[in-house]
Amino acid sequence: MATSARSASLRGEAGLGAAQREARRKKLKELARDPKYLNRFVALHEGRILDHDDELNALVQRVLHRDEEPIFVERVNPGGRPTVVRGPGFRVSPR
Repeated sequence: MATSARSASLRGEAGLGAAQREARRKKLKELARDPKYLNRFVALHEGRILDHDDELNALVQRVLHRDEEPIFVERVNPGGRPTVVRGPGFRVSPR
């Protein structure tokens, strides 16, 4: 598989239905209660944890070699809150 195709599958919510987004949010809340995953990055596929790491780049490099698609990569924040990125002139947040 080409890296560009795999990179697109790692982006997150693009193409997910409302039920899939809600299931992913519930899974992140569940993981936030576990010290093993709290404040770490996780790779999820169909609600299953594929891998986890303190470092995003290391995790992404490993999951790029997996066959599962799509793979959702997210940081597990306290309370399962989604990650919000802010910068001058833009804001990226979950739908």
